[in-house]
Amino acid sequence: MQNIKFDNPYNRKDFAQFVQNFLPDDFTPEVRAITDFNNNSNNYIQSAIKLGTCKSLELEVFEVTHTSTHDARVGLSKEAFKIMQKHSYVNRALYAFVPNDNSKQWRFSLLQIELEQQDKSARLTKNYSNPRRYSFLLGEGGKVRTPQQFLIDEGKVKARKRNTKDYSAYEDLCYRFSVEVLTKEFYKELFEWYQWALSDNMGVAYPNSDKNEEHLIRLITRLMFVWFIKQKN
Repeated sequence: MQNIKFDNPYNRKDFAQFVQNFLPDDFTPEVRAITDFNNNSNNYIQSAIKLGTCKSLELEVFEVTHTSTHDARVGLSKEAFKIMQKHSYVNRALYAFVPNDNSKQWRFSLLQIELEQQDKSARLTKNYSNPRRYSFLLGEGGKVRTPQQFLIDEGKVKARKRNTKDYSAYEDLCYRFSVEVLTKEFYKELFEWYQWALSDNMGVAYPNSDKNEEHLIRLITRLMFVWFIKQKN
């Protein structure tokens, strides 16, 4: 797979090559501007370009240019859903959200619209995926270790077995973007570090105390608190 560098600014050629290698083999590139896109009705998105379609996943890929100077995931996603509803025949899409102010950061998101019927007599309702759940902030200063692991190191999206469970290609795609999966992975690694620190081989001991477990947990939580404060500047 093409090793796109997620800590670089957005580049359409590199992104298109990555998508070609990331999605199933039936992905068909199609660079087409959404010419009747009405940016006067939007607060953020200025222009939109379709980059291709994956028939097996019933998914399209878009690049949008926007004016947001902050991480306005919810507002951007609402406008992106409008593009899907008006210009797409499918209900899921991958979006590259690219700022127009020469910012070196960009966002890569999976958006979905699911139809749901509450009961036999009810009308179909549309459920929109939460933009905070399936999204990666990339580019300069982005946390690219996780997207590198889930989007590149895991290879092409495909049907596979994970932890004795069979995943369809679509489920594999959702898995790659799922915050819940990433959170579980984070706490799994954290717990493994905790166990390693307490192991006899490490010999961690606090002076004048027989409560190593309790003190180590306090150390971890304080380090995490300091890290979050640092992230918030």
